[in-house]
Amino acid sequence: MITINYKRNLLNVTEVYGQRKLEEINANQADLIINTRLLTNPLDGPIVKKNKKNNSFEILIPNFILDLSKEEQDIYNNFNKSIKYEIRKASEKDGLIYSEYENATDEQLLNFSRFFNSFAKEKNIDKCVLEKLFTLRNNDSLLMTVISDEQNNILVAHCMLLDRDNSQSYGLYSVSARFSKSNSSEKRLVGRANKYLHWKEIQTVKQRGFKWYNMGGVVAGKEGEGINEFKMKLGGVRGYDLKIYHSNSFIGNICKTLLYYKWRKNLIE
Repeated sequence: MITINYKRNLLNVTEVYGQRKLEEINANQADLIINTRLLTNPLDGPIVKKNKKNNSFEILIPNFILDLSKEEQDIYNNFNKSIKYEIRKASEKDGLIYSEYENATDEQLLNFSRFFNSFAKEKNIDKCVLEKLFTLRNNDSLLMTVISDEQNNILVAHCMLLDRDNSQSYGLYSVSARFSKSNSSEKRLVGRANKYLHWKEIQTVKQRGFKWYNMGGVVAGKEGEGINEFKMKLGGVRGYDLKIYHSNSFIGNICKTLLYYKWRKNLIE
């Protein structure tokens, strides 16, 4: 089981990955507890539901997962033709450099956080929670992967949670230099670098004995259409993240209630 404690503004949050009952989770200081499990098949029942017995709510978040029990060549052969072409070009002609860090230094994580937060500002998404990365690194549960060009400029970087309870790698943060590139040729290079990085990750996660490569949730709206299509072109199939939200305090209960209605709006309406 992986347990992550961090502060989000005034809120003390505990995140737990793995199948655990509430009484098994030591989170007395937390305002909000989030328990995440991987499901390869959906549970019966509603996507968002309340559990009155323990004052929690559960959500089923559709995601894309890749089965790593198959042979490596079979996984690659299942990629879309254009994806395979771009991976070959990235690996053979673009001079790209792949690096991975299972025990990233504080400086490396700080640099990743700065890179991601600039990207997040452009995309209008939440910033990186640096405390989460430090905790995962300290518990041997973080893998940072990077693709650089020949001048050692970072083009794409990912941070993945290594979830041994669910035998999966779980994508936490993904950032690219696409917004800093001015011409279409450079942007296409970043696109190839991203596809190449996914392939290198799949290889290294499989070699570590994990069963699933979790590419993250289905992205809603028109902007998400291209992202979802890309995940399917990599051979991703539908899975689900089951998230269970508990609260331990007044402020935690307010936050949990707001999250409940947010998820209802996003997943049902």
